Amino acid sequence: MSQALIARQPIFDAHMRVYGYEVLFRASPESEQAELTDGDQATSSVLIDLFTNMDVDHLLGGKWAFINATAVTLQQLAAHPVAEHRMVVEVLEDVRVDDRVAEALLVLRQAGVRVALDDFLWDTDHQSLATLADFIKVDVQALSDAELERHARELAPFSAQLLAEKVETAEEWARCRELGFELFQGYFFARPQTFSKRRLPTDRVQILRLVARLQDPEVDLEELAALVEKDASLSYRLLRLINSAYFPTRNRVDDIRRATVYLGIEGLRTWVTWLALSRIDYKPTELKLITLERAQMARRLASPFGVAPESAFLVGLFSTLDALMDRPMKQLLADLPLSEGVKAALIDREGELGKLITALFQYEQGEWSALARAGCDVERMGQAYLEALEWAEGINYSL
Repeated sequence: MSQALIARQPIFDAHMRVYGYEVLFRASPESEQAELTDGDQATSSVLIDLFTNMDVDHLLGGKWAFINATAVTLQQLAAHPVAEHRMVVEVLEDVRVDDRVAEALLVLRQAGVRVALDDFLWDTDHQSLATLADFIKVDVQALSDAELERHARELAPFSAQLLAEKVETAEEWARCRELGFELFQGYFFARPQTFSKRRLPTDRVQILRLVARLQDPEVDLEELAALVEKDASLSYRLLRLINSAYFPTRNRVDDIRRATVYLGIEGLRTWVTWLALSRIDYKPTELKLITLERAQMARRLASPFGVAPESAFLVGLFSTLDALMDRPMKQLLADLPLSEGVKAALIDREGELGKLITALFQYEQGEWSALARAGCDVERMGQAYLEALEWAEGINYSL
C-alpha cells in the first residue's frame, strides 16, 4: 500500500466538544471498515502511520487517540510505550484476560498511557479489568434499555469514564446522558473520516477566514455586505433568516443591502458568523442547536454577570468552535481578531465572561450545588434555557 491511510471517528463529551478520536485502520480511501482480519497487523499499521507518516498534531488537534489493541500488541506497547499522555489503548472485547494482559495494562498506565475497555459486557472476564480502566466503552446497540441501565448502575462505582458507543439517534444520546455516560461516539455525531494526509479542508479554511474578517473591528458595514453578497448560499440563508418569524420585520427584506441596514453592523456580524459556521454540514445538527441555544442563553443571562449581551452571545456562539472545526480552541482563536476578554473566557474560563460560560456548562451538566455556591439564580437560568432552546429550534427550522 503506497499511501498511509487511517480513519478517525470523533468522541464527544456531554457539551459536544471533541474529546478524542478513535483511530482506525483503512485499506483504501473508499473503505468504511478495516478490511483486515489480522488485528495485530491493523494496530501496528495504525501506530506506524499515525506517528511516522501522518501530521499527528493536525490529525488529533491535541486530543486523545483511542487505538484498538490485541493481547499481543498490548504486551508490545507495554515493552515500548509510545505517545505517553496522548494515547488510549482500547482492549478489544475478544482479548482473553490473563496475568500477562493485566500486567501490560498496569505498565501502560504507569507510563502515562490510558486504558479503555472496548465493547464492555458486565458478565465477562473483562469485569476484572474495570479497576484498571480509564474509560469503559459500552455498545448501545448490543444492549436492551434495561441492560444498558444495569451496566451504567454496575459501573458507576468505578473511576472510569463511561463512553457510549454506536449512538445513532438523539433519543439514544439523551438516554445515555441520563444514565450517567460522559463520552459519546457513533453515527449520530459523525462517521469515521479517512485521511491520507491531514490538512484543514478548504471549505473550513474559507469559513474561518470569513469569520475572522467578520470579527475584525476595522470592518465596516459596506464591506460586510459585500462579503455576504459574494456568497450566494450565505446571501440566501441570511434573507431566509431575516424574513422568518424570528425577525418580525414589517416589510419583506429582499436584498442584502436592506438586510444590513435592518441588522446593523453588530447584528450582521453575529448572524453571518453563525450562518457561516452552520455550513459545516457534516457536523451533527444537535451540535449546531447547542451552539445557538448556548449563545442565546448567554445573551439572556448577560446582565446578572455584568457583561454586554453582544459579548455574551459571541462567547456562547464560539464555545463549540473547536468541535465544529476539529481543532484546538487556542489554535483557532489565534486566527481570530477577538478581544482578550473573549479569548480568556473561551480558553481558560477567565473573567466575567468566563464565569458566565462556566455557569452555562454547569447548568447543562446539572451541577446545581456548584451553581448555588457561585450565587447563580438556577430558576432564572432554567427559564432562560427553555426560552433559548425554543428560540434555537425555531431558528434552525427556519433555515
